[in-house]
Amino acid sequence: SNLDLLVNTTTVGMKYDSSPLDLSQCGIIKHVIDIIYSPAKTRLLREAEELGIPSVNGSGMLLSQGCEAFTFWTGKTAPENVMREQLLKLLE
Repeated sequence: SNLDLLVNTTTVGMKYDSSPLDLSQCGIIKHVIDIIYSPAKTRLLREAEELGIPSVNGSGMLLSQGCEAFTFWTGKTAPENVMREQLLKLLE
């Protein structure tokens, strides 16, 4: 079947070089999101890239969650740019 968006919300690919499915065996997939942020490129994301499917990892979602938590607990607007810089350093 054809999908506009495939989202991996499992831990498959987090520790081992594995993927929850083989994208080459699927129909047309327009976009792939893997909520895993470490490793930055899971097997699923590498397969998507090889097939020319636009894809992103979970670092953006992690940043958004962190910003929301910061605002919730401090009552202040989160310094998103500072947090992004630190997150990228930590994920290198």
